[in-house]
Amino acid sequence: MADYPGNLPGATAMSPALEKMFQDLKFDVQSRRTGRAGMLQGIRADEYEIVISVEMPGAESGSSGFKLTIQQWISSPEEADRIPAIREFAGYSAIVQSRTNSYDVIRKVFSQFPGMADKLRAPFEELMKPNGSLVLKMHVAGYAPGMTQLLREMQNAGESLPDGFNPDAPLFELSMNLAEISTAAVAEGVFETPADYRTAPLEELLKAAMPFDPAAGPKTFGQ
Repeated sequence: MADYPGNLPGATAMSPALEKMFQDLKFDVQSRRTGRAGMLQGIRADEYEIVISVEMPGAESGSSGFKLTIQQWISSPEEADRIPAIREFAGYSAIVQSRTNSYDVIRKVFSQFPGMADKLRAPFEELMKPNGSLVLKMHVAGYAPGMTQLLREMQNAGESLPDGFNPDAPLFELSMNLAEISTAAVAEGVFETPADYRTAPLEELLKAAMPFDPAAGPKTFGQ
């Protein structure tokens, strides 16, 4: 990934209007320790919250294009001294972080979008702060405030929405809960290279995952 030049498959030059849109995007990042703490899987943890808002060019105040909320329960720092598995995890994370510059990857991938890499630095750094600490529980929710406002106006105007539909509900939600952590040895077979394994450039992998070629135009599929 660190060697990837950031040339996405089928990438073409953007129009001046599209370039300006990316340049005018506004990112706001708020992070805080909520003050809540508890025990999860016998591990003391503290709750942290990160809110990332993206405001589209020309959007009215309070109607950001997108908002992402991330709630994380992270093992307390002193738990590494009490629980060997957390200490082992922290050591491994430190080694990985010292050998990779993840932000450099972000910068290269978004190099085609003017100013995007710089705008993403603050959100990325906030997300990387707990690196080395074990995340025991996480909830991610995405919202579109402008869409929510529009749906509320439709309701107020008497337009019917599907039964049970909640305009304030998130567009999507992701949840993660730690099930188990152990220092037990991992079977050697897990680390064996598959017989049909072969190396490939990242560009080739991306083309396999996203075969659509913008230069080829739309495709028509039969019934």
